[in-house]
Amino acid sequence: MLARIWADILGIESLQYGATQINIHDNFFDIGGHSLFAARLIEQVRKVFQIELPLRRLFEFPTIAELAKCIETESQAQMLPHHAEAKHWSFLVPIQPNGGKIPFFLVPGGGGSEGEFMVYAKLVYLLGHEQPVYGLQAHGLDGEQVPHTQVETMATEYLKEIRAFQPKGPYLLGGECIGGLVAFEMAQQLQAQGHQVGLLLLLDTVYLSGNDYVTYLVYRILKIRQIRQNWKTLLELEPHERLPYLFDKAKQAMWRLIAKFHLNSVPSDHRIQQVKINYQKTLRRYRPKPYPGRMVLLATEANYEKNSTLGWETLAVGGLEIYKLPGDHSSYLGEQVQTTAKQLKACLEEAQAEA
Repeated sequence: MLARIWADILGIESLQYGATQINIHDNFFDIGGHSLFAARLIEQVRKVFQIELPLRRLFEFPTIAELAKCIETESQAQMLPHHAEAKHWSFLVPIQPNGGKIPFFLVPGGGGSEGEFMVYAKLVYLLGHEQPVYGLQAHGLDGEQVPHTQVETMATEYLKEIRAFQPKGPYLLGGECIGGLVAFEMAQQLQAQGHQVGLLLLLDTVYLSGNDYVTYLVYRILKIRQIRQNWKTLLELEPHERLPYLFDKAKQAMWRLIAKFHLNSVPSDHRIQQVKINYQKTLRRYRPKPYPGRMVLLATEANYEKNSTLGWETLAVGGLEIYKLPGDHSSYLGEQVQTTAKQLKACLEEAQAEA
């Protein structure tokens, strides 16, 4: 059954080994697997086998043979009466836990949920099996803990867990998109505490300041983009589809309102959406102070052309290294991921050599 799911997701007709076919020992990411396919695969596995399988398991067990054994182990564990009690919350998500190099801790963009890490599936795979990569997910996804409202607090709690995992530096920190703001604050706090930051690397993180930040606030408060998009969608629908569309939007608004006060009482998809909204608002409110250490910025060509430093020139007082990547924010982890991974790997290797 797992082999059939695997083949269907990848669009492969036969499971017999051949020039354009796969077998149970082929690596998912070597034969065309990417973040979207990975998310679909895990979703189908959860549905068919009726188990709670973390997304990160595909990084750890990327072949049919390995994943089948993992599913069997997870199924048996989840049948035990103590399983629910044994589960505990953690910010750290082991995306690729293997290897003997210094771990790279990555704060995601988007909404900060575990699902965001599937976007980095191919990127992490291309870094190699010797480079451990750990993600840091947002507070509140379990419906029990309250989401963070300040980046400073978020960074402090992330660092507690990181330092419990890796007591001594150098620390290799990274952030993708708006997640770079949290990585920046984490580096600030480590420096202030006298710990060594071996690398602070931001992946296409734009810092909005001055008029750009004011424009962002106006758009956010008035929800201009959202209203435009909803209106455009409404006009494109057939007349009989418009009323259900409006009812659906009203229902979503209701769940968002409830989630603000009772996060654990809403369905998981609405809870994740509310955590995402909170995560993005919290990060955009953050006003960083100048960082005394060296910073590395991987900027997509599209953002580089708008502002060659992406707004960081006055904040990276210890030095700012900028590497331009082909494409834009939507392609640099997709079609251009090979180039992005090559540059990221070079930065990590340089930091490891200096450690």
